[in-house]
Amino acid sequence: KLALFCAACPQPGINLPDNWKEDTNCVLYHWSFIADGNFKANHLAPRNVEDDMHL
Repeated sequence: KLALFCAACPQPGINLPDNWKEDTNCVLYHWSFIADGNFKANHLAPRNVEDDMHL
């Protein structure tokens, strides 16, 4: 429920033919899950180390 609908992804009852399970070219109906792995904590890096005041 949290994922966005992808119009290009195979959706039974929406954009797949009725006989998609019997099709010999089953490669056409595989799902791929792709995630963005850019998980950097850039907001934690100091911008100006010279301006950093030690307490």
